[in-house]
Amino acid sequence: KRFPAWSPDGSLIAYNTLTGDWPDDIWLIEPSGAGARAITGSGNNGRPTWSPDGQFLVFNSYINRQWVLYQVDRDGRQGKQLTTSGHDQRASWSN
Repeated sequence: KRFPAWSPDGSLIAYNTLTGDWPDDIWLIEPSGAGARAITGSGNNGRPTWSPDGQFLVFNSYINRQWVLYQVDRDGRQGKQLTTSGHDQRASWSN
């Protein structure tokens, strides 16, 4: 488990698994350790970051041989690609 990110309300922790040198899938788990579930299934996803309001999660994803930022809703649905290319991208929130 790498790069744990607590949701703003403290009810969930997002993290990525690691296979060899590559990030793998993004998981959500309750602080008690219950309810672990993968929200990605294609591998090569990492560095999850919650939005300030906790409504969605942004993470790096390796799509079409490029690293991009990808966003999903809090429940892991309604995914969309946010950027088109780059290396080691991370979400950065500011007001």
